[in-house]
Amino acid sequence: MEWSKIKNILIIALLLINVLFLYMMAQPSGAESDGGNQETLLADTLSVLEDNGITVRADTGFDAPELPILTLQFDGDNGTYDYAPSGKSLYLNEDSALEEADRFITEKGTFGTLGKEIRADSITVSESRPDWFVVTYGGYYENYRIKELYVTCTVSSSGVLRMEKQWAQVTEAGRNRRALIPVTSALLHYMDRVLSDEPGAEKTVTGISVAYTVNTPYDGTVASDTAFPAWRFDASDGNSVYIPAYQ
Repeated sequence: MEWSKIKNILIIALLLINVLFLYMMAQPSGAESDGGNQETLLADTLSVLEDNGITVRADTGFDAPELPILTLQFDGDNGTYDYAPSGKSLYLNEDSALEEADRFITEKGTFGTLGKEIRADSITVSESRPDWFVVTYGGYYENYRIKELYVTCTVSSSGVLRMEKQWAQVTEAGRNRRALIPVTSALLHYMDRVLSDEPGAEKTVTGISVAYTVNTPYDGTVASDTAFPAWRFDASDGNSVYIPAYQ
């Protein structure tokens, strides 16, 4: 392993130890002192990130929730489906594409029985070519996005031409809700990921949220799996990184 990589690993390990030490020091303090320690810890963390080419332009002032582990049962009809033109003649724009996609997936029963566990929201409508739009739906447990769950519909003026489905139901939500690692610790893990995967890259973090992700990639053959809470960091270059949020 190159010395520069070893040095980066040692620096990040020391930073993580320092963050954990400061975080533990803050716990016994009163509310005012604790708030001051947390602000100092966050400021120091952001400074370290900036020194390594990562600027944070996102809200960091929220408390991490306590969340359970989820057991997912993947749908048996997940896959990609192509459809012949329906003979329609839609005036195509974002609104009409979304309306047609909503009609189509309702007619097909795409999401099955959602129940109260997972809800489907349209998260993006993107124009792939001048003559079609791609409508993407994502799965949410409570208000937290599950990375692996999505349905996309390619909509043309003649209707939906293609649907790609990767969906699941929650069969069990763990009874125990565990606290997530602090956002400061997650940010340092994010920096470690960026330095390892994109050495020398400059990043601007534009969004920070809590989500769920499955540790093993879904390949279409797995019937069930487990989803764990994660910190999600969205960068201005369009890339999102998920950092495991359990200690």
